[in-house]
Amino acid sequence: MKWQLSKLQLYLLIALGALLFTSVWSYTAFLNIEQQNEKVANEAIPLSNTASQIYPLMLDQELSIRYYVYLQDESSLQQYELANIRMHDVVSEIEELDHSHPIMNQIIEEEALPLIAEMEQFHRQQIGRIQSGRVDEANELRNSQRSNLNILRFVNDKIQEDNQAIILEAFEQSEAAANSARWVILIVSALTFLIFFALVHSFRVERSQKALIYKSLHDALTGIPNRRAFDERLEEAWREARQLNKPLSLILVDIDAFKAFNDTYGHLHGDACLRNVAQVLRRLVKEPALPARYGGEEFAVVMPVESAAEARELAEEIRKEVLALGIDHSGYNPLCKLTVSVGVSTMVPGLYENESELIERADQALYQSKEEGRNRVTVKNIR
Repeated sequence: MKWQLSKLQLYLLIALGALLFTSVWSYTAFLNIEQQNEKVANEAIPLSNTASQIYPLMLDQELSIRYYVYLQDESSLQQYELANIRMHDVVSEIEELDHSHPIMNQIIEEEALPLIAEMEQFHRQQIGRIQSGRVDEANELRNSQRSNLNILRFVNDKIQEDNQAIILEAFEQSEAAANSARWVILIVSALTFLIFFALVHSFRVERSQKALIYKSLHDALTGIPNRRAFDERLEEAWREARQLNKPLSLILVDIDAFKAFNDTYGHLHGDACLRNVAQVLRRLVKEPALPARYGGEEFAVVMPVESAAEARELAEEIRKEVLALGIDHSGYNPLCKLTVSVGVSTMVPGLYENESELIERADQALYQSKEEGRNRVTVKNIR
């Protein structure tokens, strides 16, 4: 007897096939989403965070050598050596992480490493001049690496752009997979249980994506926005200030003698110190301004203002509030308390200017605060 399917059986078989097909498709799409999220969490973000340390570390080395030339003290020399060791560790970590990103590897190999090697050679020569008693010669050459430092800043921008492209590609693939899953779910909307299961899973994936985005834009130690968030906010604020023809301020905050603090109290207390300073910034800085950890023991505030005086007032408040924390710092005389040096710059963006000029001027102001005794605010406004 020939076996035939009834219409109901046929409909049930079609529904079963649709359920099976949708289940496989949805599961594959969700797996792809999670794989892309894992790629961002385990590869792109660590690579980005590691690569973003190159410029701050080189800046730390340059400042340490300048202080060493100026003061001929062992503390500055030790700080340089530690930053130099960390720089080599960072380059090694990038080489390990960057096996699947040739553009990043090319930028590091062809642009960053030659500059690092040239500046490192100069730093060693400066150390040799000081140790052989040629202090005047070393002082004359103290600022000769400024152009290389500026070039390295641009190389750092290219590294950040490639990092953004890596993360954006992963998120776009994740979003595409999520859209596919949602489309399939709509097709089989009659399969209520499957839709419910898929939606629950998609909410979990969405939370995972939001957590990744938050993680990529916030510093893990202090909880405030990180360097990437700072760069994005500075670019946005610069564009808005240019359109509105209004001033924009940048405040750079650096903890004084932080290496000595770590050496005296240990890195756990050093981490707590960074969190305390970050809390001061979180409390004092209000929207639309943005506080961020700029790198190491340095913090930054992007601040749209009506006048340059607002930025100076906030900088003074930050300096006073950090001092008011009353954190002991026995290795830092004469105050023996934790303090910060602050550099402030304000400018109205012109048509042919970019935000690097604002950063450079704030950096110069910070350096002047350090040279003039620390625990002070220096302002260098462009106009």
